[in-house]
Amino acid sequence: MSKKAVWTAEEDENLKKYVDLGDLSYKKISKLINKSGLSCWRRANELKIKNSHSVRKHYFDKSYWEIPNEENSYWAGFLGADGCLAYQGGNCQITLTIGTIDKNHLEKYRKALGYTGPIQIHKSKPNNLVKVRINSNKYWIDHLKDNFSLAPQKTYRLAPPNLDEHLSLCYLAGYTDGDGCILYNKEGGSVRIKWVSSSIEILKWIKNIIDSQYSSLVPERKVANILSINNYYVYMISSARSAQFIDDISKINLPTLDRKWRKPEVLAYVARQKEKYPHLFDLKPCNSV
Repeated sequence: MSKKAVWTAEEDENLKKYVDLGDLSYKKISKLINKSGLSCWRRANELKIKNSHSVRKHYFDKSYWEIPNEENSYWAGFLGADGCLAYQGGNCQITLTIGTIDKNHLEKYRKALGYTGPIQIHKSKPNNLVKVRINSNKYWIDHLKDNFSLAPQKTYRLAPPNLDEHLSLCYLAGYTDGDGCILYNKEGGSVRIKWVSSSIEILKWIKNIIDSQYSSLVPERKVANILSINNYYVYMISSARSAQFIDDISKINLPTLDRKWRKPEVLAYVARQKEKYPHLFDLKPCNSV
């Protein structure tokens, strides 16, 4: 009969550390701490440590959020608007839920993250929703927090991302697709963009971007302020500044929602503004990083 392996406190800590990563089999862990795979499995059971590697059915790109770029900055903005980050039962969950009308958009998100799991249907009234929920993605949490200021319980405390000017525009495009709307006024023939949030900090950040980067037709005109309505805040721009912003976003290769950014009446308005006030659109080209 073989002797039971003796484990030191340091070996227990190392075992827990490697198991918690969730992407190592017991065979690989055994080589890291110089124990047999069977011994590691038995000790993990004794300590009631769960290795999600052995039960994981779906996979995803673990380094997706590590280095900010145009694409992940856009999706981070979308998560900031419509996503949910949570710790549950020792696991981390990141869920993105949107209306069924934008199911194809959620498919783009799923593919961008390299997620092999399905899009789930969430029955709701009056309309059903679709969602992608990824579990045990604890390696994403630090990258989302450090680069994009995304953390659990973000509804009332969503903070601005830690990005440069160009990638901030990419994030704002994603946020606009989630908690923003592009409105065409048929009577006035103009376009307005409105952002809504329960976090005043994120709207202050948006206002600062708009005020610093986009010119009004009348420079001395008082710029729009953030409005407080019940338990949320609203910020809106219109006319030349909305056209300049839409034009800048159109120059970046982002997976934006066609139904918002590429409506014929919106594109026609931007074209008219560019023809009428070319100096406003030549001030600041939107350069890539």
